[in-house]
Amino acid sequence: MGSKTDLHLVERGDNAELESVEISEDTFKTLVENLPDIVFRYDKNLRAIFINSQGLEQLQIARREDILYKTTLEAGYPESMSIPWMQKIAQVFETGKKQTHNKQYIFNEKVEFFHSILAPEFDTQGKVKSVLTITRNVSELHKTEVELELKNKQLAIKNSELEEFSYVAAHDLKAPLTNLQSLVTLIDNKISNENRSIFDKIKQVVEILTNKLNSFNDVIAIKSNLRVEKESVLFEDVLAEVKFKLKEEIIESDINIRADFSNSPEITYSPSHLHSILYNLLKNAIRFRNLMVKSEVFLSTNICNGKTLLSVKDNGIGFNEEMGTNKIFGLFKRMHTHTDGLGVGLYLVKTIVNSQGGHIEVSSKINLGTEFRIYL
Repeated sequence: MGSKTDLHLVERGDNAELESVEISEDTFKTLVENLPDIVFRYDKNLRAIFINSQGLEQLQIARREDILYKTTLEAGYPESMSIPWMQKIAQVFETGKKQTHNKQYIFNEKVEFFHSILAPEFDTQGKVKSVLTITRNVSELHKTEVELELKNKQLAIKNSELEEFSYVAAHDLKAPLTNLQSLVTLIDNKISNENRSIFDKIKQVVEILTNKLNSFNDVIAIKSNLRVEKESVLFEDVLAEVKFKLKEEIIESDINIRADFSNSPEITYSPSHLHSILYNLLKNAIRFRNLMVKSEVFLSTNICNGKTLLSVKDNGIGFNEEMGTNKIFGLFKRMHTHTDGLGVGLYLVKTIVNSQGGHIEVSSKINLGTEFRIYL
């Protein structure tokens, strides 16, 4: 009766409308018979009125009549499976809105995971006449997700162990290195001229070791405090603090620092992290300034794609971009060797920015300067 009524309603229109409905139904059957998913159609009595061949195969149903014109419960499936499923179908009829259903079942003593979409099908009066369900076996995907989650947990444990080892190693190395510095200082005046050159090299090596260990401790300290509380901070205030800390270097280098934060004067961020970002970028600009020109740094902020964009641009010696812009952010990586520095500052900047969901870009030309664009 239902199919005749639907056909009669359509026949009141023109032939083109009738033809389009017939083609649509044929297309539907062709489509669902070639899907890898289980497809059902249910009527208002929650009985299955259609199942595709893939559904018969995956559910191991020998004959269509074993499942058609029956509810899931009437077809012999347990209440724990049938009732939640039938309730979902009833919800679609009641609300006219799509539903999803995720469930695990046991087939042949094997746990299977299924994801279903239950969609309403409407008649010409806009009422739900049937519910179409498409179910996919996602057991392999679920297995992959479980394995990935396990690997992530294992990786987190390994990272934690590595961080702990790094902290202990840096802490334990500090005492003997301090003792070595003291010993070097004690015997400095007792070294003969004959052995002075060798001793000076030893002093230099000890100094390098000390600087690297201190930098390593800085890295550990930053990484250990990446999840600090954020608050509203003014770029102008943080820049003032950084300039005060770098006061001697700024005076000595005679560098001109200008800033325009008018487009985005403040940000919700960790003050200490923003301080570290500006400090390391300004120190980098001072260290790699071009001695042939008046040194300048220009800082500005804007809003770009919902993020605050901090730009720090200098007119320093720059570097060759063909050597790889990623190298500049590597730990203990340096693009220039004629100045002091260990290649830690920019690594810390990138670590902080990435940890807060931002990213950093850099462009540079030799003797024309460098620009860092930090999306905070």
